[in-house]
Amino acid sequence: MNADVRSARDDAPKLIPSLLEQHARATPHAPATEDAQRTLTYAELAAEAEHMAARLAEAGVLPGDRVGVMMRHSADLLVALLGVLRAGAAYVPIDPDYPDQRKSFLAADSGIRILIVDAAYEGPTGSPVTTLAPDRGRLAPRPDAPAAAPDDLACVIYTSGSTGTPKGVMITHLGLANLAAAASAEFGMGPRDRYLMLAAAAFSAALEELFPPLVRGGTSVFPADRVALSPVGALLDFLTAHDVT
Repeated sequence: MNADVRSARDDAPKLIPSLLEQHARATPHAPATEDAQRTLTYAELAAEAEHMAARLAEAGVLPGDRVGVMMRHSADLLVALLGVLRAGAAYVPIDPDYPDQRKSFLAADSGIRILIVDAAYEGPTGSPVTTLAPDRGRLAPRPDAPAAAPDDLACVIYTSGSTGTPKGVMITHLGLANLAAAASAEFGMGPRDRYLMLAAAAFSAALEELFPPLVRGGTSVFPADRVALSPVGALLDFLTAHDVT
């Protein structure tokens, strides 16, 4: 029976941080993500995610800790999420547009100590968490940085709370990798595909957008304004203009 378990684990998909490193080595100059401001290659995305992981470690984040992420929809958001995963921690997405009361509840209920925010945002009112804004500097590599284990927590996605108190759904690194692998296969994604990032990171649907492109080495495309794409005509124009496949 132990042999069966080992075999099943051997066949398991690579975890998200490993996939990023794999593409950064194999196709370093391939586009990994883009938004209205910039395009990052796989090598650049991996370097920025590693830098974020180093900053989190420097701030005292340990493997297994929970890190809040409250950022606008952009390539920087993907960098932050991947940095948290690379640090062996679990990310808790908080929508910047949530009411202050909900932000404070999520920060307290999830037990985050660090909150990654855009410069335009502040942490929840009255929250004791430390805020950390992204930057694009460089810290020394962490050759001895511990890698996340398959059963370690990767993220906590909260339900809407429409029928009561919002509840955090816990997803492991292996669960996230399985979901990304299954979605990329179901969508028939390949390295030349460009995938639209439309769902807010705080919703579970975002998991099927943010990470499947990393399985196949595709490109994630962040619109400058998700709400502006609500009319069908605007969405179709964006898809055409940005070669979204």
